[in-house]
Order: sequence, then structure tokens, then C-alpha cells
Amino acid sequence: MSGIDELKSYYKDFDWHYKGEFWASRWGGSDAQWYCTILPRIARYLPAPSVLEIGAGPGRLSAYLAGQTDKLILIEIAETAADIARERFKDDRHVEVYVTDGQSLQPVPDQSISFIFSFYSLVHADPETMEAYVREFGRILSVEGAAFIHHSNAGACATDADTGLPTFNDLQTSAAFVSGLLREEGFDVWTQELFSWEGEPFLTDCFSVFGRPNPSRPARTKIIENWDFAREIERACVMSKTYMK
Repeated sequence: MSGIDELKSYYKDFDWHYKGEFWASRWGGSDAQWYCTILPRIARYLPAPSVLEIGAGPGRLSAYLAGQTDKLILIEIAETAADIARERFKDDRHVEVYVTDGQSLQPVPDQSISFIFSFYSLVHADPETMEAYVREFGRILSVEGAAFIHHSNAGACATDADTGLPTFNDLQTSAAFVSGLLREEGFDVWTQELFSWEGEPFLTDCFSVFGRPNPSRPARTKIIENWDFAREIERACVMSKTYMK
């Protein structure tokens, strides 16, 4: 599922009753997903003066980001999800919610964002969409800014019909392709963590961390092959049931 029109159609009648909480169900909830998996990977970039979240949905993870910034901009392609997010943050004047076309970040001013964040959403993105977003990253990210995005690496895996690659991921996009786009845009790609979901024999997903060239950070990309991601989630679920319920 990678076409923007296809995604919009899919989410048009999507049941947001649980406000997207099911996306964190294997962790045991959003708290465990955030504190055990996401925050350890982005803690060095927070708090930040301004944060952009791409594919914010109904604002499930945005609620954690909101307390870490003076200005939070949420981008979404599904109007229904954006409406829920607007209602959720109606009393938070530093939070803005926009519906976009799935490739553009036009509501965001040039060089205005300190930290870009996207989890789950960009795994759908095909090469054309990723190229459009990377150009926008180059426009909006501040000189000292950084970004953490979750995207597909299925394009680097076997694509035979019998391999069982997830239909959720774009089957053309790869970590190497995204890294190349980012470097062409003038970014240093600091880390790419390739990982596999439970039951998948391939590293189908990637967390990419990047930013402007920084003397304190090596320009060379650190590649991590994380075959234990499913175990990380299992441990988070145990922690959630033990300490967060």
C-alpha cells in the first residue's frame, strides 16, 4: 500500500474509535511503545524548540511530543484523524494540525523545524513520495535540526510472492535509497537501524536519523541490523503489564 490515493481511500472510512491505540497493542499500550522503544532513540533531540510530526493520525504519539516543545506541527492526510487531533489539542495553543496532500509540507515555514518525527506513517511511502518529502526536509529543517523517520526497507528484501513481505510496506523503497536521497539534499545520515517484525525473515523496516552536517557527529552512517526488535516489543509488553497498568 503505497499510492497516496490508495492511502486516502483506506483511511477515509477508517475506524478511529480507539484513536489509533491498537497500533501500540503489541507493546501493551502507547506508554510502553513510547518509553521503551521510541523515546530511547530520540531522547538526545528533545526537548526541541519546534517539532514536526508526519502522519500524526489522531495525535496518539503527539501527546508525548507536545510536552517537549514550544511549537508542535502535526501533518496528516486523513481528515477524520486530523479532526480528532484538533479536538484532542484544542486547549493547546502551541499545537497546529494540518491536512496535506501526502507529499508536501507547505504549511511549514522554511528552516523553522528543530526536530522532524515520523513513526509508522512513511512505511507506506514509495520512492517518488520519499523524494518529495526529502526535498521538503531540506527546506524546513533548521541549521542545527535533526530528524527521526520510520520508513520501508522492503525494497532491499526479496520480493517473490512467496516471501510474505508485509503489504503495509512499500516494496520499492529501501534504506539505501532513502540514505542516498538525504545525502543528495545535503544531510548527514547518522544512523539507520534496520529491523524485522515478529515472524518476518527480512529486515523490512528502517529508522533513519539524520540532520545537517555537524562537527560533533560523524558523517559516516552507522548501520544497525536489529533482529531482536520483536523481543524488545515483548519486553516492553511485560513492563507495561507489570508497571504501567
